[in-house]
Amino acid sequence: ADALHADFLATYQKLAQIPFDKTHPTKNSAARALKNCCLSYLCKNRDDAKRKMGLDLAFSQFKAAQNMTDQFSSLSSIVNSSDVSMREEALASFYTQWKNEELVVIKFFAVQSSSDFGDSRGAALDVVKALLKHEQYDIKVPTRASSVLAQFANFNIAFHASDGSGYKLLADKILEVDEFNGHTSARWCKQLQHWKRFAEPYCSLMKKELERVSAGAKTNDLKEVASVGLK
Repeated sequence: ADALHADFLATYQKLAQIPFDKTHPTKNSAARALKNCCLSYLCKNRDDAKRKMGLDLAFSQFKAAQNMTDQFSSLSSIVNSSDVSMREEALASFYTQWKNEELVVIKFFAVQSSSDFGDSRGAALDVVKALLKHEQYDIKVPTRASSVLAQFANFNIAFHASDGSGYKLLADKILEVDEFNGHTSARWCKQLQHWKRFAEPYCSLMKKELERVSAGAKTNDLKEVASVGLK
């Protein structure tokens, strides 16, 4: 991101000039993908001034976006930064616009639960916990619940907190959902099956939570997955 900053910027600015054709929305889709890839790198520069410039470009694109690809890509770049005020403003605006669209609400949850918020792992876990209390979160709706918990376990480095808090949170929710949905609890539990791949203290902490899940499992689906994971 640092060494190729000028190239990323020049490419982004060039591709940003291509207008969006509402009558043919798939036209220039490859150019949009490359443009947004460049934008994401511009927002990751380690130089504060250059990173801020990238975030300003992302926020401008977010506000002016005429399609979901550009809007969501710029939102993702903003959410994955450490700029709290810009992040909160963009998320609030996005949610207000799309809160009645089920598939977009799922994306709204997922972009937050998979983000490390500029490598602030404590903040990432706090955000996931807050999402579990969101007005549209419902553990009984698998797609919404998984957009928070599965995304967190699959893609967020904060899941592997050195104190085991990420593993504990997932285990708590696995046991909660197992009361009424063994398929979902078993699917989530698979994230704890990989404990042998990690060094200490992560492997012991993950195994501890898997053992707790195994002891508290109610459904046969979860019992089977947990049992296999402990072998």
